Amino acid sequence: MQGPDKDKGQAIIAAAKRIFALHGYNQARVEDIAQAAGVGKGTVYEYFSSKQAVFEQVVDAGMSQYMKGLEDEIRRDASPATKLRQIAVLHMKFVTNHQNLANIIIADPAIMSPHRARLREICEQAQDMVAGVIEQGIRMELFKAVDTLLATQAFFGILSSVGVSHLVRQQSRNPEEVASLAVDLFLYGLVTA
Repeated sequence: MQGPDKDKGQAIIAAAKRIFALHGYNQARVEDIAQAAGVGKGTVYEYFSSKQAVFEQVVDAGMSQYMKGLEDEIRRDASPATKLRQIAVLHMKFVTNHQNLANIIIADPAIMSPHRARLREICEQAQDMVAGVIEQGIRMELFKAVDTLLATQAFFGILSSVGVSHLVRQQSRNPEEVASLAVDLFLYGLVTA
């Protein structure tokens, strides 16, 4: 999509994000999305084949935003530990800012089943990018030599566990504080010496 068509499609996605967050997937109606976007219901169907297709685009737009943020943090001129901290902050802010959509997916995981391959691909890209940061820290002798795949999985495991707990308990903790604690646990563990 180019020009006004692209703008209209983006307006529909932005409106859909608000409507899904407000009403949940099952209660959201295409009419509500159209009204929130300032277009007719038929216009929504010109851009998207179904409510499911709109939802998938909302999720895809969120994941693209996450990946762009991840790429920006990794390109930053900073130490590997600082990059991991910033990635953790990005992750926790993303979870906080998209908690209603995440709750929809947690409540009904089948909603994304047609796109599991795409989600897996995004997760693998994110893991590869973070593994590069950990490898950089190992090369600089800032981190001990470890299996980078396992370390990356542990890093995302901590963030995912904390993020899901944050969603389920609807905690209002500061994402930066939570991210900082999670990275400290990842980098230094619980030992005092």
